[in-house]
Amino acid sequence: MGKKQGLTMRVTDWEDRFNDVFEKYQTLPFAYGTADCFTFPADVILAITGQDILAPYRGYSSKAEAAKLIVTLGGKHQGDAFAVHFPDVHPFFARRGDVGYMDYDGGVATGVFTHQGFTCKSEEGLISVSPERVRKAWKIEF
Repeated sequence: MGKKQGLTMRVTDWEDRFNDVFEKYQTLPFAYGTADCFTFPADVILAITGQDILAPYRGYSSKAEAAKLIVTLGGKHQGDAFAVHFPDVHPFFARRGDVGYMDYDGGVATGVFTHQGFTCKSEEGLISVSPERVRKAWKIEF
């Protein structure tokens, strides 16, 4: 899948940009490739770093295409895309804007840590759960 990127810092207005993405995803209907559990954290990362680090993983429009893309890039699930680019952080120490994944609906769902917990985009909308459900997390700043 590739090597970890160089230094990535949060832009000065990252919190406002984070909130903008969060608001956008609250109103978007679920759609593979544009409003799903991968694009939500990818867009958060773009907002808080100013860099579309996960651009190579974009461009799919179905669950099958997403799965094929991840396998083509050497991963098992969408969480592997984050592991390539960002350092691990224990979910207990993750902060607002960091990403992770949890078991969900027979697979995994990636999402974002918020001040209220851990949030993913699902077919039911944005869902928030306890961070205790997160199996692995990555720090979006190093």
